[in-house]
Amino acid sequence: MSPSVAVVIVAWNNYADTHECLESILAQKQVETSVFLVDNGSKTEPLVNLVMEYPGINYIHSETNLGFAAGTNLGLREALKTGAEYILIVNNDTRADESMVNELLMAAESEHVGLTAPLIYYYDAPDKIWSSGGRINELLLMPLDSHNRLNPVSVPTKRTFLSGCCYLLKKEMLTQVGLFDERFFLYFEDLDFCMRVKDSNWKMTVVPTAKLLHKVSMSSGGSFSESERYQYARSSGIYFRKYLNPVNTLPVLLFRLGSAIATSFRLLRQKKNRALKGYWKGLFEGWFSKLIDNSRQ
Repeated sequence: MSPSVAVVIVAWNNYADTHECLESILAQKQVETSVFLVDNGSKTEPLVNLVMEYPGINYIHSETNLGFAAGTNLGLREALKTGAEYILIVNNDTRADESMVNELLMAAESEHVGLTAPLIYYYDAPDKIWSSGGRINELLLMPLDSHNRLNPVSVPTKRTFLSGCCYLLKKEMLTQVGLFDERFFLYFEDLDFCMRVKDSNWKMTVVPTAKLLHKVSMSSGGSFSESERYQYARSSGIYFRKYLNPVNTLPVLLFRLGSAIATSFRLLRQKKNRALKGYWKGLFEGWFSKLIDNSRQ
């Protein structure tokens, strides 16, 4: 008998995307799931209509958009009450292969593996890898291997970073490591979570036989939009401030300064002035806001 799996899907508008994601989860082979759909403040496309089409799902509604971390935590808290052995977190702008969850479960049978993730492909280019995870550089606090897009894996492979687009989490690990840090509205919440898993005794594994298609940056207005650059920059500041220490402070600050300059020139060349403005606003808020402290959550 397969272990019990609770599924958390967080959505903000994007009814069609959420519908497609939900259908792919409900169509999973060899696995029975209980689904928790978190409507994260949708206004233009009420997702409550999905409950009429799929009356078996659990619908959680937030009046406001809480961001990805806090919205996911809403679902996780309810999912944990079910007693499910595993909890799957999956972005609503994705479509899962029909055997994805079962493949993740089989890889999660190892005693020390607490998090498994699928091989993620571009939705519009389903043979092209978007992410197979990476390795966090201890000195710079970032994975520098570009999601290993050019180095596909053929067997389950250990990582220290996996994209938060989709996680299968052991309940035991989640209880120990804790939920997502809600200071991250969008972006870097997964890197922060992986840092915390890495610091525990649990392992993370990418599973190449588990396949997921991802519509990149749908929730933030598309790649390098004003809102996307703002949220990315703000979250980056929160993340790096959280993990700075006497050893890595200088390398991180130099690395982030170089990254900020390179990003700014790139946006200027592309004449994306609004995105540039949003980027620097996000950097300022992330690094200097008095509302953000350095405590680890």
